[in-house]
Amino acid sequence: MLDTTKLSNGMHSIAWSVADDKGHIDGIGSRFFHILNSGSTAAIASPMPQPSPMLRAIRRHRLSAETAGYRTGYDAEAPLVPLPADAITVAELERLELHLPAMAEGANWSAALRVGDELRTLPIGSTCDAEACIFYWQLGPGFLGEFVLEFRPAPDAEPLPVRIRVGAGVARVE
Repeated sequence: MLDTTKLSNGMHSIAWSVADDKGHIDGIGSRFFHILNSGSTAAIASPMPQPSPMLRAIRRHRLSAETAGYRTGYDAEAPLVPLPADAITVAELERLELHLPAMAEGANWSAALRVGDELRTLPIGSTCDAEACIFYWQLGPGFLGEFVLEFRPAPDAEPLPVRIRVGAGVARVE
């Protein structure tokens, strides 16, 4: 059951991955869907699902509290790569997982897409787990060019900008 009232109106995506008992993980499909919540629809009362084994494995492999890093692909055991000085480079259709510095108990990161002088909602196919300090993005077809994401530890804090360069000819980082 999907409670759409917990999501913003607009385009979203959902993706499926499977893991075997040897720790191999692979993406098996994804879909885009449009949400248009209207009126004062109450949230459906259903328990939130528990984190998957893959998400629990990802959370175990955090960098230190002072650093941030990323990985691409579906291997939850892959080491995190330190953020580059200029931009993270990924291929079209790649999966990106960005780990932000851990925050104090009860504090959460916020995330937005910077377009010129404007902050917008995150790109389709992306989400930010503010509590776990992890940003995920399963890039769909047509996401090419440079994207600037801004992460803030508090509304009045300086943002942590992260540039992501997406190109059809960009080699995968293994």
